[in-house]
Amino acid sequence: ASTDEVQVPQGNIDQVAVVATNVLFFVVLFIFALFETIVTPLTMDMYAWTREQAVLYDGVILAALGVEAVIIFMGIKLLS
Repeated sequence: ASTDEVQVPQGNIDQVAVVATNVLFFVVLFIFALFETIVTPLTMDMYAWTREQAVLYDGVILAALGVEAVIIFMGIKLLS
């Protein structure tokens, strides 16, 4: 009787890919945090909104972008 063994290849971790992924992650977070910080005064200036209007509308816009991102990620999963 023979036994079949499944061999899993043990590849080396690509250090460049890991560092690049981490750097890109922090860059995206930095840009998002900067955007969140300046979007309220920017929209107040551009559209003559009050502070309450700017916070409300910017919150709705950011929430809609979050929902859109989730839908896109789900679509990519289905398409791939």
